[in-house]
Amino acid sequence: MKDDIIRNYIDRDLIDTAKETAESIGDYVADANRRYVDVATDMAREAGNLAVSAHNTLVDSATGLAEGVEQYASEAYSSLKAQFASSANAISGAEAQAITMTAEEAFKNLPATSACDMPPEVQSLIEVKMSEELFRQHFEELKEQGSLREVMDFLKSQPLAEEPATTATPDIELDRNSPAVANRLPSLG
Repeated sequence: MKDDIIRNYIDRDLIDTAKETAESIGDYVADANRRYVDVATDMAREAGNLAVSAHNTLVDSATGLAEGVEQYASEAYSSLKAQFASSANAISGAEAQAITMTAEEAFKNLPATSACDMPPEVQSLIEVKMSEELFRQHFEELKEQGSLREVMDFLKSQPLAEEPATTATPDIELDRNSPAVANRLPSLG
């Protein structure tokens, strides 16, 4: 019985100690859990605030950038429009004074055949050179379009053609259907 009393006493003492230890560990875990929850909550709040702040900063920056780009584009458009209008007015006035070439001068100075390095305006005039009416008509169209500048620049870049030496023509009368007459280029004027 003595052993039973000791055993009961030791068992009770151990049980009480185990209970106290368990309660202490439970309190420690609960306290640690509360601290971790508080830290996690604070971190989540901070991350949320940081995200909202970053979002607002990005929105403000993007809005400012878009407004700046819009203003720059508007100013650039206005500037280009004014420059274009100014240069168009200057060019049209200069073109009107500078283009004094006549269809006859162009006809006389253009070569008989075109080459691939010639401007398209020059090539097109050469192509219609066989018909005086078509040549004049196309010349006027180019003049209206403001494209005679290319023709004039081309002719200025070419060496001056020497006047063909006048040779005595034989007193032979040519037939109108003769190849020599049929292949002759018409002359304007």
